[in-house]
Amino acid sequence: MDNFLFYTVEDFAEDYHFIRWALNEESNSTLDHLYEKYPHKRQEMDEAIELVRFFEGTYDQLGDDEMYDLWKRIKSRKKQGQRPFLRKLLRYAAVFIGVAVAGGLLYSQWESFRQQRAFFAEKQQVEDSSRFQLTLSDGRQVALESDTARIQYSQSGKSVQVDSRQIQNSRGEGQAMNKLSIPYGKRSHITLADGSEIWVNAGSELVYPSSFDGDKRKVYLKGEAFFQVHEDKSKPFIVKTSDLDIQVLGTRFNVNSYQENDQIETVLVDGKVKIEQRGIHVFDRDVVLKPSERASFSKETKSMKREKVDPRYYTSWKDGYLYLQNEDLGDIVQKLRRIYNRNIVLDDRLKSLTFSGKLDLRESLKKELTIISAAYPIRYSIEEDKITIEP
Repeated sequence: MDNFLFYTVEDFAEDYHFIRWALNEESNSTLDHLYEKYPHKRQEMDEAIELVRFFEGTYDQLGDDEMYDLWKRIKSRKKQGQRPFLRKLLRYAAVFIGVAVAGGLLYSQWESFRQQRAFFAEKQQVEDSSRFQLTLSDGRQVALESDTARIQYSQSGKSVQVDSRQIQNSRGEGQAMNKLSIPYGKRSHITLADGSEIWVNAGSELVYPSSFDGDKRKVYLKGEAFFQVHEDKSKPFIVKTSDLDIQVLGTRFNVNSYQENDQIETVLVDGKVKIEQRGIHVFDRDVVLKPSERASFSKETKSMKREKVDPRYYTSWKDGYLYLQNEDLGDIVQKLRRIYNRNIVLDDRLKSLTFSGKLDLRESLKKELTIISAAYPIRYSIEEDKITIEP
């Protein structure tokens, strides 16, 4: 009890037993008593509970709108004599997922808990939504009308241009957060306040601040994006995914971190990136990539593989092409599902067929399937919204 009485919001959010209690996964009479009998601590505990639930849990109970309402409530709170709570939000995130568990908690127990409550785990998939929108830091939702929307923030972050529309962003200061949601069949290009450019692929989400405050530039990615980072040696740029932190100064690289994929892939075009594995692990290793190298992180084994590659095969999607080299048909079909937002059913016997060539994503899906079927003894049929590929 004495220790908890001196806890700050950060301390509560980093305490393993508080996390389990906040997620209703563990009873704790001490915390119950503290919450009921010490009103001056209740505010801090409430803020810590909301933070825990935002980063680690209740995705299966909360939809996107509810999550954003929760986020806005967190941002609106200000503790007397301290900076706004949101300014600490991103700093909490980096600590929270890699929290050091006191009392010698077994690695296997923590790893199981971490996997169950992974940072980006949520039932509602991006591809299940038809919404193509930008959510500004003040809660306004801006519909994106073109299939390849272009978004550009001013240097201050207080205004944003969406295609030809100029929009005032009323909370552009500090770490006010924005969210870009891209469903299947769409893509987007965004220029951040620091001049960095990001191409966001279909079925992806990107969370980022209106302007960068502090000594780091952090963005959060679920899905795939190509980054062209504006160099600023005083502020490293960090892409945070479910399992990895990818840190750069100024460079061009691609990150593929779709939730349904078994691996997280980082491909470096030029410059240098450092990949850090988050969480509590017995052997934590950082990987530094050189140009034309790919790092593949296995979500299952927590291992990292590095190899030399031709970046063109991993980055061409942003220019409207798919360069393929001995790629399994199953993987190709998964990409086509995202790009064209079509229900494609592939016969299991064909999944391991490999294909090399170039597909023009600006052409119709029917034309691309015709090209593939010309190379292999397969046929496709179209029935309303369903496309079937079979021997």
